[in-house]
Amino acid sequence: MLRSKTFLFLALCSSIVCVPLPAIAGEKVLVTADCEIRTGKFGVPVAEVDVGSFLPGTVIAASLVVRNRSNRELTFGQLEKSCGCLSVSPEHGKISVDGELAFEIGVKASTSPSRVNNTVRVTGLDTNGQVFNVDVRYSHKGVVLFRDNFMQIDVPKGIENFNVEIPFSCDEHSSESLVTLSTSEAIRDYGFELKFRDRKVLLSIPATKIPIREITGEIVLANIESGFSSRMPVCISTVESLKVYPSRLRFREECDIEGKCQLKTNLMIVDTARLDDEALKGSTFAEFFWGDKKLTSTIIDVRRHVTRMALTLPGLSIQEIQDSPKHIRCELTGVAGKVSVDMAITIDLDYSTAPLSEGPGK
Repeated sequence: MLRSKTFLFLALCSSIVCVPLPAIAGEKVLVTADCEIRTGKFGVPVAEVDVGSFLPGTVIAASLVVRNRSNRELTFGQLEKSCGCLSVSPEHGKISVDGELAFEIGVKASTSPSRVNNTVRVTGLDTNGQVFNVDVRYSHKGVVLFRDNFMQIDVPKGIENFNVEIPFSCDEHSSESLVTLSTSEAIRDYGFELKFRDRKVLLSIPATKIPIREITGEIVLANIESGFSSRMPVCISTVESLKVYPSRLRFREECDIEGKCQLKTNLMIVDTARLDDEALKGSTFAEFFWGDKKLTSTIIDVRRHVTRMALTLPGLSIQEIQDSPKHIRCELTGVAGKVSVDMAITIDLDYSTAPLSEGPGK
């Protein structure tokens, strides 16, 4: 039997003592803790310790006792710190097997955190590389955070009701009674609702309120106890649920022996709204007309997002070209889940004899 030479790493935190949390962000908090360092993955001894939860901007001063439970003495000549917010002493020393060493660790928690839970790493080094790693974990208290910095909300035309879920995160100390939701004036009537237990903000837009132009605004989550808030700009606009590409077709330069030119190209019908799976429960029927003449028809499976098809126009003489309609009309009908599709799309035709030069029609 083959055995791996790597070992499962284990980090134990034996005890933590923390003074009461500060009432004001930016104050200093003293913490004492101890942990055991054991042989880790790839043979490098590792320890992990959680020093608690703090307001943004808090200066964490931790007295950390590290016990060596690995199978070798740990001698380090310098320390590598994962963050400029981190200070550690001593920066060189030795921890014998089953021995211990006390470290003074300082961490400046961010005043504008982008996540609730954080980890900083202290790495002991010698001339051969890593000797050990100590991961110090802490969390921010009194914060509520949107996961994205900006949200573009595209509402498909023809949809009856449109729902969007906007996720957020918060610390374990925040309760529903402490978190509030507000919006800017421009989007106040769009039905934003806080679903605290699901950690989501729900936006429901009925058909009567779907905007005819682009609207921008801001949604704000705030913790009324800590005063911390998270703001996210949003842009609400409408898009065609389906489009046909390319939007302009040209005749090929070559003509047949009778002097007639023919258009033969490939089209793509694209679900530009990228509707979610819940909405994609049907197919759409597409018909292509050239003046009064029906060229072809096809069934579009909108769940594929992109449907490709061939389109051919009959051969035309020069005189017929001059008298022909200057566009193709694509009529889309049917229901794609919650989206009612009933629209006409115009494809412009270029009757010059220039070769095809764009899109999939090449």
